[in-house]
Amino acid sequence: MKPPAPKTVLLGTALLFTLTAVSQASTDGFYVKLDSGVNFISSTKIKTGQFTSIALKNQGAKGDQAKFEAGPVSGGVVGYKMGQVGFEAEFNYSENQVKSAFGSSKNLSGENLGRFNQKSILANVVYTPDFDGPIAVSVGAGVGVVFADSNLREGSYTYDLNGVDPIVDPVNIKGSKKSDVAFAAQIKTDVSFRLAANFTFDVAYKLRYVGSQDVYKVDVDVTDNTNTLPTFYSSEKYKLSSQINQMVTGGFTYKF
Repeated sequence: MKPPAPKTVLLGTALLFTLTAVSQASTDGFYVKLDSGVNFISSTKIKTGQFTSIALKNQGAKGDQAKFEAGPVSGGVVGYKMGQVGFEAEFNYSENQVKSAFGSSKNLSGENLGRFNQKSILANVVYTPDFDGPIAVSVGAGVGVVFADSNLREGSYTYDLNGVDPIVDPVNIKGSKKSDVAFAAQIKTDVSFRLAANFTFDVAYKLRYVGSQDVYKVDVDVTDNTNTLPTFYSSEKYKLSSQINQMVTGGFTYKF
């Protein structure tokens, strides 16, 4: 499943806002929201230790990249609305399978390479134009932090240790877990459909920036098949560059 193009979604929201002549009248007070949907993570550059970078270059890789499957996201919001402006505390949890983590790896490419979880806490400011009607369109922005947890399964790939083809040597990547925290910022838009005086169904799109993260540390064992070099061991950190997440969610809001 391909993520929606950010420009297309934002333009569509602007058109919907223009064409929708009705929206919900503002009511001050607290509200809570629960939602769930799909999270898309952009392909992200990996900054690795020296050994793995050399290995990838020797195998003709264009670069280290992590690619992710679309995955579920769920969360909630606690907010307070004053006129047309709302202030929110937002919480999300997402889980995406790692599709591939190395540009030149064969055995470490494919589905179920590992899990990548993100727990997000953001503070949002939301603006909702004040029109009386059953539909509301709002826009917002927020900042916060993301706690990332990764679990990379064990695997192996080949590496030309001596720089002479076709001599290759096995490199074993031991499964590893790693956690880190990163800065996050987002813009979002919501379309709300009033079901009752204080109850709405909401569809939201979120475009989120997440800063770089140390997502896993791997242990690397290398054996030289030619016996010209001793077996050696390397332990390296893998850092994800900044990434873009796109979330499409649906849920319900209750206004007190």
